[in-house]
Amino acid sequence: MKQTAAVTGGLMAVPFAASAGFYAEKAPAPIRVALVGCGGRGTGAAVQALQAHADVKLVAMADAFRDRLRAA
Repeated sequence: MKQTAAVTGGLMAVPFAASAGFYAEKAPAPIRVALVGCGGRGTGAAVQALQAHADVKLVAMADAFRDRLRAA
């Protein structure tokens, strides 16, 4: 039980440890983003990503429904 709790606690801390201390003033190349799922949430997330920084480029889009892909 103690070992399981320790492993679970360690796994829960991984996302926080992975993001700590990483900062880049300027990316050396454009950040390429692909959109998979062109519904409302996916399209909104893509728009936010493109507005976040000038070096973000949308390079691919995919959806199971052709009309959603065209609308996005």
